[in-house]
Amino acid sequence: MSAAQFAEFRLWFDDAEAGGAGGAAWFLLSLQLGAGDAGVSEARFSQVFTADFLGGGFWRVSATLEVR
Repeated sequence: MSAAQFAEFRLWFDDAEAGGAGGAAWFLLSLQLGAGDAGVSEARFSQVFTADFLGGGFWRVSATLEVR
């Protein structure tokens, strides 16, 4: 993601009221599960995300999620 997108993600991730609450809050996201259409699922972070700077202003963010 771009540096601006990563900054927005960090703001959302740390927001205890309307965001990810540091990874503890459940949130909705569209996921492609199997060969079917993408559906909306509830998820939360089961570990802290990792972020690697790729250069050129871009970041790769990885996370393990719990989905229900």
